[in-house]
Amino acid sequence: IWTALMMPVGKVNVFGADSYNLLNSVTIGNMPAGITFSDDGKKVFVANGMSGSVTVIDAGTKMMIDTIITGQGTVGAFPGMHGMMYTDNEKNQTISIVNTMTNMMSDSIRTGFTPGMVSRNSMMNQLWVSDPVGAKIHYWTSNGSSYMHGGSVPVGVGAGAMTFSQDGKTCYVTNQDDNSVSVVDVTGLKEMMRIQVGEKPNGLIIRYK
Repeated sequence: IWTALMMPVGKVNVFGADSYNLLNSVTIGNMPAGITFSDDGKKVFVANGMSGSVTVIDAGTKMMIDTIITGQGTVGAFPGMHGMMYTDNEKNQTISIVNTMTNMMSDSIRTGFTPGMVSRNSMMNQLWVSDPVGAKIHYWTSNGSSYMHGGSVPVGVGAGAMTFSQDGKTCYVTNQDDNSVSVVDVTGLKEMMRIQVGEKPNGLIIRYK
């Protein structure tokens, strides 16, 4: 069990899932805001909000192995396509693309808006970014070496968390300021419906049996 302590001097505490004993405590950057594992489960990426960086931890040894400078206001690290990791940098309105094998930043996308969350649609080979203020979700396509902005879809105000259906054809978006979840047709690039769910929805997950 991995948990980030969101403090000026941030830490990641690791507990055993059976014993709940503390296995290790790793001092990282300032105000860590999220923990994500690489696709192979061997590395842990932690976004340090006030340090403009991402800490990389070896999941096996539970020791810090690297710190990657990304951008101001890094608040999330999300698994990406082609072995990459995406970070959203709110203050300088960019997405950093980090190579999970080399622990180096390989590219950066300037969004032109404050990003809410980054998500991959592997079936469509696309990178999606929510735009809370603009009430939109934007997408970029990738050819493996570069990213091109493909368009946007209007959704609710406060667009944040996103997740995709198993076939990648439907995107679900939480709209915090609209108290709703948008259901988006990915192929047709349009909002099909909006579900009222309650105040400030902040997360989504789909479970397949």
